[in-house]
Amino acid sequence: FYTMAHICWYVSIGLWVVISLSTFSILFLNPKSEDRRIEDVLHGGWFFATVGTQSTALLGMIVAEHTIKQVIFIHVFSFALWSVGASLYLVFMALLTLRLIFYRFDSNTLLSPYWMNIGAAAITAITGAVLHQHIQTVGGPFTDLLPFLKGVSLFFWSFGLWWMPFLIILAVRKLIYSGEALTFTVGYWEIAFALGLYADSTIHMVALFEGHYLVVISTDFAIACITIWSFSSIFTIFYLAKSSVWVPVNKLTIDYVTPYSFKLHGRLFQVKEVISEWLDQTIQGVTKKRYWIITNTNLTCLISYDLLTKKWYFDQVKV
Repeated sequence: FYTMAHICWYVSIGLWVVISLSTFSILFLNPKSEDRRIEDVLHGGWFFATVGTQSTALLGMIVAEHTIKQVIFIHVFSFALWSVGASLYLVFMALLTLRLIFYRFDSNTLLSPYWMNIGAAAITAITGAVLHQHIQTVGGPFTDLLPFLKGVSLFFWSFGLWWMPFLIILAVRKLIYSGEALTFTVGYWEIAFALGLYADSTIHMVALFEGHYLVVISTDFAIACITIWSFSSIFTIFYLAKSSVWVPVNKLTIDYVTPYSFKLHGRLFQVKEVISEWLDQTIQGVTKKRYWIITNTNLTCLISYDLLTKKWYFDQVKV
């Protein structure tokens, strides 16, 4: 098992180096488009950079717990990764706060990526707590940093807890003002992931501060995570069962921004009625215009138009 952990850690380090350097190099050097709005670009999905960095640091500590060689090196490397992840979180959080305060936030904006703010804060707290516990056990030159690790871990845990009510308020606002029925999105899994991480981070805070009163909070978050996970599983299965048509984007061609007709698998469908249309944002922050339409064969279909790539997508057929 631990040999496999070593292999996974080495692979994760390689992937982290390649992905982080290539991604940010592209972001820094790629020509900027004046048409792209900051509210379309900035969203919670950016925090996956923090999650990936902290996951690599956390895996390093798992390896360090079962090795007697190069422990100090692993401490240095994991502490460096933890610091990078924490710094990325603070940078992205500042930009996201700027976006939320000074730019329009519509009621139909996809909220699930913003739950990664909590997930990223939680895994940063977990990594800091694990670093603290292991350094405290084995000693070494990092013992002077134990109070710092303890305080910063509590800082990120507290910030994640503080952020959660705002996400709940935004979700309630979306339900009240969007006027849309509950629809399937993989974002429900993001919420379950974030709550699970936060429940685990609370358990680590219990061990770090001997605060057994936090066990109740951890249990509550674990129950919430299981509830969301169960809901997501049932909703996913139901959605897959209802989606009777699976079509790649290159199989669907529509020649107009407003859909009057479309060709699917060589068959031409006429749009008899557009039931509703709205703007939506995917998990990746891509803005799409979605249409519920009725065809000449009385099929009710959901199609969407990517405003960035100018491509059409066939999403589902309502049975």
